[in-house]
Order: sequence, then structure tokens, then C-alpha cells
Amino acid sequence: MISNPRYLVAVAAIISIGMSGCSQVRSDFGGSPESTVKAFYEHLNKAEYSKAKELYTREARQMVDGQLMALGGGFAKWGEHETKGGTIKEVSILSSDVRGEGAKVLCRITFIDGSAVTKSVFLTKEDGSWRMGLIE
Repeated sequence: MISNPRYLVAVAAIISIGMSGCSQVRSDFGGSPESTVKAFYEHLNKAEYSKAKELYTREARQMVDGQLMALGGGFAKWGEHETKGGTIKEVSILSSDVRGEGAKVLCRITFIDGSAVTKSVFLTKEDGSWRMGLIE
């Protein structure tokens, strides 16, 4: 049965599909500092707050949870404010400076109403993936 060509093709197809699914999930988790920043704002814009928070470093998650909960409204309220109610049109990377396990990404967030803001995002490589830290 193992030498059957149809069986081998079917097994190869199943493995290939499984591997492509894994790479899709992995793309959010730190392939590069730039892709991490874009994925973070995509999740935030879609109100996928738990997915956005997964892109933070462990330290940043603890800090954000503590500070935002103390201010009231938590991460969801901050996310709504940061995205102007989910109206981000585009996140453009203006520059990226990677030094070892640290990076600074400068991005421009453009909203549907035509307004835009520029943010500096600091990232750290944690457990082999780029994770978000401080946003200025």
C-alpha cells in the first residue's frame, strides 16, 4: 500500500496543505519587524484584540494590561481610539532600523477620512519572533 503512487500523492498533498496552513498562522508572528507592525494594526483595526495583543512582548502585554485596565476601558477602548473606530485605510512603513534583536519601525497610518499619523514602534525578537514593544 505504501508503494502505491496514488497513496503517496495523497499523503504529500495532505502534508503540503498542513504546512501551508502553518505558514499562514506564522506570518503574524514576527517574520520581520515590518510585517509584525502591519499585522498588529490589521488586527487592531478589525477589533481582533486578542490577536493584536499576541504580537506584544510578554513585558509589554503585562504593562498594557495593567495600565489600560487602571485607566478604565482596557485594551479594546484604546484600540478603538487608536484605529478611529476601525477606519484605518493603510499602514505604510516609512523606515526600519534593525540592530541585533531590537528594531525601530517608523510607520504612517492613513485613515479613511484622509487624516494620517506617524508612529514609531519599537520591537524585540522574543522566542525567535519579532514582538511589539513601545509605540510612540
